[in-house]
Amino acid sequence: MAKYENLFSPITIGGVRIKNRIAMPAMSTNFANLDGTPSRKNHAFYAERAKGGCGLIFTEAVDIDFPNNLQNNRTMAMNSNTHIQNRDSD
Repeated sequence: MAKYENLFSPITIGGVRIKNRIAMPAMSTNFANLDGTPSRKNHAFYAERAKGGCGLIFTEAVDIDFPNNLQNNRTMAMNSNTHIQNRDSD
């Protein structure tokens, strides 16, 4: 364990304290609702990674020109207030 002693120690990045140095890279889940809002599956997916000890999570691709630039029909979007409200339809 001494070999990785810093892995589980906190770090501050840009003024934000991260509980450890374990980071999950961005990956597409295709769990979003058809209107681009995050679904219950999205919330559960990220919550489980946080509970598992991940200190920093990079979320998946987010469409900023929904639906014109749609990567697939389950991509999260962020180009209107409806996309940033806490909604869980699926």
